[in-house]
Amino acid sequence: MRRPALLLLLLLMTLAPAGAALAQTNDAGQSGAESAAKEAATAVKEAEAAARESEASAKAAEKTVEAAVTKAEAAAGKADTIVDLIQWLALAFGIIAGVVGYFGFRKQQSFDEVLLDMRRIQSEMRDKAREIEAVRAELGGLKESLRREFDEARQALVLLALGNKVYDGGDVGEAIRYYEGARSLLPDDPDINYRLGRACVNSERYDDAVRALQKAVGARPNFPEAHMELGLAFRRHADTARPAPERETMYRLAEHHLLRAVDLRPDYADALGTLGGLYRREGDYAKALECYARAERADPNISYGTGNIASLAWHEGQRERALEYFARVEKGAADNVAAGGERAMWALFDRALARLALGRQEEALRDHAEALALTKAPGHLDSVLSNLRFLAGPPHPMPGVEKLIEMVEAKRR
Repeated sequence: MRRPALLLLLLLMTLAPAGAALAQTNDAGQSGAESAAKEAATAVKEAEAAARESEASAKAAEKTVEAAVTKAEAAAGKADTIVDLIQWLALAFGIIAGVVGYFGFRKQQSFDEVLLDMRRIQSEMRDKAREIEAVRAELGGLKESLRREFDEARQALVLLALGNKVYDGGDVGEAIRYYEGARSLLPDDPDINYRLGRACVNSERYDDAVRALQKAVGARPNFPEAHMELGLAFRRHADTARPAPERETMYRLAEHHLLRAVDLRPDYADALGTLGGLYRREGDYAKALECYARAERADPNISYGTGNIASLAWHEGQRERALEYFARVEKGAADNVAAGGERAMWALFDRALARLALGRQEEALRDHAEALALTKAPGHLDSVLSNLRFLAGPPHPMPGVEKLIEMVEAKRR
């Protein structure tokens, strides 16, 4: 009896450290797997943020996602190792139980207690194994989710970049199709909704613009560009044939978002100029002039503020002041015209009006025709018409401005 007992005791002594190591390995393994899962989840957010920040970050986002996938796979491998160890030790404890039974010691109380402990440990190990299997399954699902989300983000980035390219080329309708495709993949992305909303404003799709831009500022409240475009959307929507109460409501919404844009970016020349245009439409010329002056100070290199000060001065009969500002518009337009694209378009419209006011009608008509050739978005024509009609009206209509209006209306047809 002593020899089998001694053999059993030696076997128990041999496996006792393994049992202790198992407990530590189980806890460490579970902790490691859970930690890896958290790291992988964090990597998802990092990849999404990298993908959405700019088109140029797509490759960096891909590396981030691949690193997260590697972590997930490593954690899954660790889980496999732990499960294998658990299964091996469970088998070892089963052998111990068999040895105990074989030598007839099950009836002895001390060995019964050992057997109960071993069965309890074996049960705990199985529970741990199931927990680790669950973590491993979660990691596997997370890996697939990572790949799927990254693929969607990458596709959205490509569509966004294509939309930006054709928008800058003047094809606003095609840009909208690309932006809508990008939004179908990332419906809550503020940058995609901003780009889509801006394009819809310039295509006179004001309801669509408002919906997209409201989503943009909802996802990112401190987004001055989106607030500016949303204010412009409400203002232009109000300028269409609408009942007076509805128009007033839209003007107030426009004012709210434009003021928010200026609050976020005090030197935001476009927002200041657009706000000045709102006040001019309402007949509050003092506020309009203040906004135009701030826009000019914010960015002296663009003629928006200077040109609108000149137009307002002409309308109010301040001829000398108007001519002074129109001369400044003409002088400063050359660099912007040379820049090409939308910037050149606006500079040419402003210079055409300045040259008309300065008495050089033929040059004005050439600039105006060139500007119209660069104009692709209907919304831009609306802004030009609004100012020309303002100058064509009483009390001091500008000579020759009706010809410019005819050219714009012919372009619209």
